[in-house]
Amino acid sequence: MGDDDTRQLPADLDRMLATKEGLDLDKAVQLALGDVKILRELLDGIVSKKETYRYNCYKVLLRISESQPQVLYPEWDYFVELLDSNNSYHRCASINIIANLVTVDGERRFEQVFDQYFRLLDDEKMIPAVHVAQSAGKIARAKPHLQAGITERLLRIDETHHAEGRKDLIKGAAIESF
Repeated sequence: MGDDDTRQLPADLDRMLATKEGLDLDKAVQLALGDVKILRELLDGIVSKKETYRYNCYKVLLRISESQPQVLYPEWDYFVELLDSNNSYHRCASINIIANLVTVDGERRFEQVFDQYFRLLDDEKMIPAVHVAQSAGKIARAKPHLQAGITERLLRIDETHHAEGRKDLIKGAAIESF
């Protein structure tokens, strides 16, 4: 699985995921929720080398993480691994999905990756930092006991390596998230 030549998806879903237009997100979500093999293919697909396929897999998984985060919570470690990916797109996908999974994090797994997650505010690329800032409010609402630590990390954005104008964009994302 995950190899673009050996996908085990229904033809209509495979076609939807491979094209830039025509993704019926609700249908794709329903198919994934009804079949663990499809869900696994989507998880593998978010690291595909094919940009459109990867993005569409991400959109489906993001929707699942928003509406039924408990379905993806068992894949927590997979998303945490992606936080350290060399690919900034993979880091962004995991940042956003983890922020949604925090809402069902009864095992307090986020607390174990708090530093790793918020360290991405100083990521080599600005976009992952913006995604962390955008997700900060969602995490703070789900984990009130972490609000002081989250606030402290956000107040240190000026200490990051980003250029001044980019720091302002990251700060703006943080403000909007609350």
